[in-house]
Amino acid sequence: MTGERPFAKLLITRVWKQRLGDMTEAEAQAEGYPSVAAFLDQFAEGRRLDKPVEEMEVYALEFRLLEAY
Repeated sequence: MTGERPFAKLLITRVWKQRLGDMTEAEAQAEGYPSVAAFLDQFAEGRRLDKPVEEMEVYALEFRLLEAY
């Protein structure tokens, strides 16, 4: 992910702003976590948050893999 060479070509199909507390279990699983609680724990780890993690707003992306290199 941080290398100099690209590893894939993606098509971004959707972008939206989401409050982490509104994340669904299906969305957490799509991120690779077993639950929303596990995602939120990992998200908060090592960050200095000025409010509860559930109240944080992030930009979320949906994408489709076009080509893997």
